[in-house]
Amino acid sequence: MVKKFKEKIKNIINATVCVSADAQITSLQEQLEWLKLHSDITKLLPATGYLRKSQRDLVAFTKEFLEFVKEIDIHPFLVGGNLIGAVRHGGFIPWDDDMDFAITREESDRLIEFCKKKCIVDIYDGDWNDYSYEKNFKRMEQMLTLYPGQYILDIWVDQLQIYKGTSVVDMKYIDFWPFDYYAEGYTVEEHMRYLDELLIKLHKINNVRQIVSYVQRERKNNPNIVEHKTDIFFPGIDNHIGFGRTKKTKCWLHTEDIFPLHKIVYEDTFFYAPHNIQKYLEYDYPDYMDYPEKIELNPHEKYKDTCLNNIIPVIGIIVQTFQDIEQFRSIYEYFEGHGIYSFFCVDNIQGSNGFESASDIYARLEEEEVRYKKEFTIKCWGICTMKGRHYTKKIMSQTHIVCKSNQTKLSFQVGKHSYKSLEEMEEFIKREYVTDSRCK
Repeated sequence: MVKKFKEKIKNIINATVCVSADAQITSLQEQLEWLKLHSDITKLLPATGYLRKSQRDLVAFTKEFLEFVKEIDIHPFLVGGNLIGAVRHGGFIPWDDDMDFAITREESDRLIEFCKKKCIVDIYDGDWNDYSYEKNFKRMEQMLTLYPGQYILDIWVDQLQIYKGTSVVDMKYIDFWPFDYYAEGYTVEEHMRYLDELLIKLHKINNVRQIVSYVQRERKNNPNIVEHKTDIFFPGIDNHIGFGRTKKTKCWLHTEDIFPLHKIVYEDTFFYAPHNIQKYLEYDYPDYMDYPEKIELNPHEKYKDTCLNNIIPVIGIIVQTFQDIEQFRSIYEYFEGHGIYSFFCVDNIQGSNGFESASDIYARLEEEEVRYKKEFTIKCWGICTMKGRHYTKKIMSQTHIVCKSNQTKLSFQVGKHSYKSLEEMEEFIKREYVTDSRCK
């Protein structure tokens, strides 16, 4: 009887909590919809913190690469979220973190030939159907380890990507999307059916290298895909943008809406854009002046968070004060440039004398433009803590790299072992990470 009574009480409490949580979620959704309806999306403030730094670095990397290929005289132009950002915000959409350019077939071929001579060219020799973010980052890490600081062209099933760095921690990349001319009289309905059939064939082939070769032959042998200029200028069959439209595209893009290209302001520079930006965006994103249904902040960094601990060491840096941030900054920057993925996390103990609040520390981390997480949701190999501090149980259960500060110099303690420099610490982390990985 008592047991049944306890179960009943438990069920009532659970039901009450669930209703309360659902009510709060509904209220937040209503508030968000109200804010969207009563705010001007073009007046949004730019990104801040680490995301803003990443955006600036991407623009600098893009300018650097376009200068590097200047001799082949290509004119990639903004598409996708970058074109929306240029129109709405004069640069990045505040939550975006990549660079997308369209490129003509002739210029795409020229870029590939240039990269074969001056860069590293890679085509994945593996399955497409079971490819994952983890496999992608693992492959990139291997390439960056072999060719640090060199431009690498990845020829993929549905895009070209240029990337460069010393590891997946500090790499930058640009996506290029090839476009083709199509024969007059060829209808968009025919093309959509063709793409559906082609996609089925590609999934049956599965191997990425074989798919790339097949698509090249298919493009050359298809009489509806032409090399001369026509009125129809549309994503190529090796362009994800084109495949993404197979269920909703009702019309072609027209050459007169794309050319002649003209330069528009983007952040602190100028990039090419379609001749009729509004026409292009109405095709690509009909509601481009509205808020999207889902805002995903810094999405590509989140992809890393899901899998990097299986590829490289991930280190959490625990801070409780502004001073901690200053002392750990050199460690963070060192790790950033040496293939160790690190992030700051606040462990704020209530009632600690003289300690800043968690919100104040997060505000400072935003100002410092460093990577940080508000929740310890990423799997770490270890964490950095300051000697002599007290931390919550959740932090104390992790593997510790205890940092000892001696005015201008930091030393480290891991268990019974001491390390006098960041170089020694790096060597230990990477050695132990590999050992742990082999033991799994």
